[in-house]
Amino acid sequence: MNMIIFVLAFVFIIFLFNYIIRFIEQNLEHHTIYKMLLNKQIALATIQNVEFFKELRDSTFTKQFVYKIHIQLKTLESKVLELDIYENLKNSHIDCLPGDVYVTYDQNLKHVAIIPTLMIQMTPDVESIIRKYEEIYQTHYIVAIRNKGLSLKSISVIVKEMKND
Repeated sequence: MNMIIFVLAFVFIIFLFNYIIRFIEQNLEHHTIYKMLLNKQIALATIQNVEFFKELRDSTFTKQFVYKIHIQLKTLESKVLELDIYENLKNSHIDCLPGDVYVTYDQNLKHVAIIPTLMIQMTPDVESIIRKYEEIYQTHYIVAIRNKGLSLKSISVIVKEMKND
């Protein structure tokens, strides 16, 4: 009887840890981006090009395709930095480049990630910062959507998709 309880407890602990790891995998990046957005740690980035970097598998052995994204990061102080970031992209064919998105930004460039467009729209506190960027720089926005990977689409493609639905 004790052996059965021990085995069941062991299996339960394995499933619990698996669930916790999967939860952290799916939500840690979202939480970090949202926290930096609330702290107004954002910058405008022009995506110059995207190229395949490597294929990974997550804890559920789902394939993820990591791409190297070359961006020009633009700050409110009119600094322009060239750098590469790495993102898990859902669609490999992106026909809307170059295009502008907002990214998380701290002074030492440790956490640079593309902020989903919807997250920006739902955070009215950053509207004044966005208006400042639009005054300083000429922007050509593309839509960033995070749902089990990042999708970058032009606004015209989004409108066509909405009409077809």
